[in-house]
Amino acid sequence: MLPRNTPLAVCLAFLAAFCAAVSYGQTQTANPPLAVYSVRTTPKQVNDPISNNKWLQLEVEIGSGNNINPAAPNKNYFERVKVHAIFAWGNKTKGKFTIDTAFDSTVEIAAMPVRSKQYVYFYLPPEVADMYNIRSGQIAFFYVALSYAGVNMPATRASVASSMADSLDSVDSFQQVCAEKLTQTKGMMLPQNLAPSVFRDRAFVSKDMAILVSPVSQEK
Repeated sequence: MLPRNTPLAVCLAFLAAFCAAVSYGQTQTANPPLAVYSVRTTPKQVNDPISNNKWLQLEVEIGSGNNINPAAPNKNYFERVKVHAIFAWGNKTKGKFTIDTAFDSTVEIAAMPVRSKQYVYFYLPPEVADMYNIRSGQIAFFYVALSYAGVNMPATRASVASSMADSLDSVDSFQQVCAEKLTQTKGMMLPQNLAPSVFRDRAFVSKDMAILVSPVSQEK
């Protein structure tokens, strides 16, 4: 074994670290450790028994594989998983978006177990849905961005609407077109940990969501 302080040992250590970093980056691009599995394209109407008003619930399913981050504090978990969702209504003609209404919101999960699935929910209050004339009809466009520990996951076909999946390059132009609308509706779509507590008590809401960071900042 070489002494730790010899030039050759230092070079070999640097080379090993460099190779591990390259492998880590390539693996994330080819097979991301976190990914969107599905997005419910038709908002579900859920009743608030206190006011008897129907909120619109939007559902995102995410899944995790193995945590290959060499800097992870615990390989059994993904830390600080952020789910940023944009839902929009409008149309797309010849590759160009026309957005009538758009909403975005963010959920942050403090610790997500490896090789697990989680359902994340977002809610539109009935008054907001009525004001923007949104019912339970199909969402025209969406994009769900994932990251953990500050590492952004690449967009996949499941993380964008089927009308956008023909070219994942549409994600950037979609976000740019939505920017003005999102400024107008900022904070109107609530992440599940800021929505009425009655929704968190439903049987379909994963009790693992108790590990949500709360309250999560809705500022970008």
